[in-house]
Amino acid sequence: MTLRQLEKSIPAIRRQLNSGEKKIVIIDGPAGPTGKTTAMHTLQDAGIPAYEEYQVLHITVGPSSP
Repeated sequence: MTLRQLEKSIPAIRRQLNSGEKKIVIIDGPAGPTGKTTAMHTLQDAGIPAYEEYQVLHITVGPSSP
Protein backbone atom coordinates (compact mmCIF):
# COMPACT_ATOMS: atom_id res chain seq x y z
CA MET A 1 0.00 0.00 0.00
CA THR A 2 1.36 3.39 -0.92
CA LEU A 3 1.20 6.39 1.41
CA ARG A 4 -1.43 7.97 -0.84
CA GLN A 5 -3.54 4.79 -0.67
CA LEU A 6 -3.14 4.73 3.11
CA GLU A 7 -4.27 8.35 3.39
CA LYS A 8 -7.35 7.57 1.28
CA SER A 9 -8.06 4.55 3.52
CA ILE A 10 -8.08 6.52 6.78
CA PRO A 11 -11.90 6.95 6.88
CA ALA A 12 -12.39 3.21 6.32
CA ILE A 13 -9.76 2.36 8.93
CA ARG A 14 -11.44 4.72 11.40
CA ARG A 15 -14.84 3.06 10.73
CA GLN A 16 -13.37 -0.38 11.42
CA LEU A 17 -11.84 0.78 14.68
CA ASN A 18 -15.06 2.52 15.72
CA SER A 19 -17.05 -0.66 15.06
CA GLY A 20 -15.63 -2.04 18.29
CA GLU A 21 -13.97 -5.28 17.24
CA LYS A 22 -10.64 -3.82 16.11
CA LYS A 23 -8.65 -1.70 18.58
CA ILE A 24 -5.28 -0.78 17.04
CA VAL A 25 -3.38 -0.94 13.76
CA ILE A 26 -0.10 -2.86 13.52
CA ILE A 27 2.19 -1.80 10.68
CA ASP A 28 4.24 -4.68 9.30
CA GLY A 29 6.40 -5.24 6.25
CA PRO A 30 9.84 -6.25 5.07
CA ALA A 31 12.88 -5.02 6.98
CA GLY A 32 14.42 -1.87 5.62
CA PRO A 33 13.19 1.52 4.49
CA THR A 34 9.72 0.68 3.17
CA GLY A 35 7.70 3.48 4.78
CA LYS A 36 6.45 1.63 7.86
CA THR A 37 7.35 4.44 10.25
CA THR A 38 5.87 7.05 7.93
CA ALA A 39 2.66 5.01 7.70
CA MET A 40 2.52 4.71 11.49
CA HIS A 41 2.99 8.46 11.96
CA THR A 42 0.39 9.23 9.28
CA LEU A 43 -2.19 7.12 11.11
CA GLN A 44 -1.21 8.49 14.52
CA ASP A 45 -1.50 12.06 13.21
CA ALA A 46 -5.05 11.17 12.13
CA GLY A 47 -5.83 10.03 15.69
CA ILE A 48 -5.60 6.32 14.92
CA PRO A 49 -3.71 4.12 17.41
CA ALA A 50 -0.97 2.58 15.27
CA TYR A 51 2.26 0.78 16.11
CA GLU A 52 5.02 -0.97 14.23
CA GLU A 53 5.32 -4.74 14.63
CA TYR A 54 8.51 -4.51 16.71
CA GLN A 55 6.75 -2.29 19.28
CA VAL A 56 4.20 -4.93 20.20
CA LEU A 57 4.56 -7.68 22.79
CA HIS A 58 3.06 -10.91 21.44
CA ILE A 59 1.72 -13.48 23.89
CA THR A 60 0.62 -16.88 22.58
CA VAL A 61 -1.73 -18.93 24.73
CA GLY A 62 -2.21 -22.64 24.21
CA PRO A 63 -0.58 -26.01 24.70
CA SER A 64 3.19 -25.86 24.80
CA SER A 65 5.26 -27.66 22.20
CA PRO A 66 7.17 -30.80 23.28
